[in-house]
Amino acid sequence: MTREEIHEQIKQICKKNSKLTIYDKLVSHFEKYSNIVIYGAGNAGKVSAQYLNQHYKKDISCFLDKNADSIKEVLGIPVYKPDDPTLTDEFKKDSIVIVAVLLPKIEDYEKIYSCLKGFGYNNYYYYYYGPTFCYDESERNDRENLMRETDKIIEAFDLMSDTHSQEVYFKSLNALAELDFDLPIQSDGMTEYIEVDVPFRYKHRAFVDCGAFTGDTFEALIQHEKTEHYFGFEPNMINCASLCENVRKVPNIKSICFPLGVSDKNEFLRFTEKGAASTIDEKGEAIIQTVRLDDILQGYNNLMIKMDVEGAEIAALNGAKRIITETKPDLAICVYHNLSDLWRIPLMLKEWVPEYQFYMRNHFYSVLDTVVYATIVEN
Repeated sequence: MTREEIHEQIKQICKKNSKLTIYDKLVSHFEKYSNIVIYGAGNAGKVSAQYLNQHYKKDISCFLDKNADSIKEVLGIPVYKPDDPTLTDEFKKDSIVIVAVLLPKIEDYEKIYSCLKGFGYNNYYYYYYGPTFCYDESERNDRENLMRETDKIIEAFDLMSDTHSQEVYFKSLNALAELDFDLPIQSDGMTEYIEVDVPFRYKHRAFVDCGAFTGDTFEALIQHEKTEHYFGFEPNMINCASLCENVRKVPNIKSICFPLGVSDKNEFLRFTEKGAASTIDEKGEAIIQTVRLDDILQGYNNLMIKMDVEGAEIAALNGAKRIITETKPDLAICVYHNLSDLWRIPLMLKEWVPEYQFYMRNHFYSVLDTVVYATIVEN
């Protein structure tokens, strides 16, 4: 397919989906089935049930879970093992099974689908619950941006430096626009932020980890790279305590862990603590302090900055604008939390640093963990 043909497809995707609503999408998947069944009675299943009830107004018939012996019901809804004999063939035939578990690989879901088919369930659907940001109809996911900013969407596609990046960009756009998250492409054989087939200029020597969680990226970093300095920012106090403990085990790296969030202002904000998906939220019960990287990391060069901050990436980048424009660090920025981040973040960075080259990789099943990498490729 030529670049011009891809441009035309992008235009059609944007035009077709700019008016698509959550309700329309859910109806298209579920209306012909009498029973909605959720596979997985854990946190993802609970959130999926609550969200479907809120936006689709149809009761969930039951959960399926291998641990049904110890979990009899969730949210007042019964939980059964997938092979429970009380679930009849007629029930299964008229059911859609929503697979609400988070697994990293397409192959993992194919095993679940095969298992369900063996038990007589022939209709299943991968439901991307995330923190429901991709289904969010708030301003941050204004779908009319697809039409208003079509030219920018195409411009950002053209920034992608290799064929795989173009494929990930196009399929991510399609998934987000269509609200259909069976993304059929992953960056196989890569370690997120670390081994991603990108010619980073600074080779992870000084790593700034924004959204450090409990140190999962740090652990991958020390296994694969010769890192000399590590700066971890994690505002969730429980997560940060675990991060500090993990970093303390590696004394040969000069490290600082900050119990802070990153943004474009130094201020106190309300915060909802949800483990790996903790996020700034005006209704949150916790209070955190955010800081500008420009104020914290003065005088540091040769940096790689990673950001996975649950939708606050553009604000965090604005708080690091001086560092980025003056020192041109390697960057790894998540672009899946808000619809328009996919194109606005690369375009903003290209305006700040025209020399940047961009690569896009997907490190999880569906659009979860889609990352744009920016670096200056030296000849």
